[in-house]
Amino acid sequence: MNGIKKQQKRSGSAVKTVLLILAFLFMTGTVAFRYFQNPERKIQPILENQHEFTAEPAPPLLPQNVPEQTEIPSPEEPENKGSRSEPETDEKQIPFQVSIIPEETRFNGTEKEYTAETYQLVTDLVYTYRYLGAAGWPQVEDTLSSLKAVDPKLGELWDGIMRKWAYVSEELVVDSAVLPDGLPQDNSLCIAVMGYQLLPDGSMAAELLKRCETGLALLEKYPHALLALTGGGTSPLNKEVTEAETMAEWFQSHGVSGDRMIVENKSMTTGQNAKNTCAILTDQYPQVKEIAVVSSSYHIPQCELLFTEAALLYAYRNGCDVPYAVTGNASFAAVGNEEYSDLSNLGADIWVMADPNY
Repeated sequence: MNGIKKQQKRSGSAVKTVLLILAFLFMTGTVAFRYFQNPERKIQPILENQHEFTAEPAPPLLPQNVPEQTEIPSPEEPENKGSRSEPETDEKQIPFQVSIIPEETRFNGTEKEYTAETYQLVTDLVYTYRYLGAAGWPQVEDTLSSLKAVDPKLGELWDGIMRKWAYVSEELVVDSAVLPDGLPQDNSLCIAVMGYQLLPDGSMAAELLKRCETGLALLEKYPHALLALTGGGTSPLNKEVTEAETMAEWFQSHGVSGDRMIVENKSMTTGQNAKNTCAILTDQYPQVKEIAVVSSSYHIPQCELLFTEAALLYAYRNGCDVPYAVTGNASFAAVGNEEYSDLSNLGADIWVMADPNY
């Protein structure tokens, strides 16, 4: 009896196995039939979403050996962090003369300053020192030699810019509160006090007041020097006033004569401070041969570099001697804005200043 039951059980298992095999073959045949009807059906979803898995091609590395794209960087946040719109100024209400930036700055042919070759060489210069610093200076020297061989005039310009950049980055001594001895004792010296964002009501912030106090002490040491005050309308809520005019009123209230002051009230960045002041000096005060910059300690390297570059660019674009040199600085200790002296940011500043349309 048990033998019969075991035989029936084995027969039932065999039948189940056969049925499972038949079912599997049926399903496989159905899938194969559908596949051959539409062979792309299985891979179509992958093709439709291929972009989700495809990486963008890597951009070329220029210049060589520098791990960064060589696009001209966007300008960094300006020292004067207010609105970039130029305020309308009612000059009749100002108790001192506001110097006007000349309409014609005699910068001719600037749209043809660079060829593809010289542009690449200058890019190599900026990015090599920007990312390698002093360790990259031998490569900078080699690139300068190549640039001078292709375009001697442009090579001399960038030789001056790069050497000043290296100087402010590696050797510059930021003087505290007083200018060095030995500067001119006549009006061939100009002391340039840098602006700082105004408060919402248009008054001076404590840091700007400190810059003015530092500048006032310098005028006592150099009583015949001219005084350049620079900065546009940066008050968030009061666009009728500018940094330069507010500073000028303060200096006048402290006994400084209005005819001694040069008021540049259009700039919104340190680069514009330098460019606009250069234009005024060369047009109206050609006797100025030396400039001393006054600002917060963190800001001095940027000021010395950009005021020097403005003078070098003026000489290059006008085919003349460099009109003045930056020969001194004075500051007070201030912290929290060290990015102004960062090599990378100074490199961006240089590129912005060198743009003929800036």
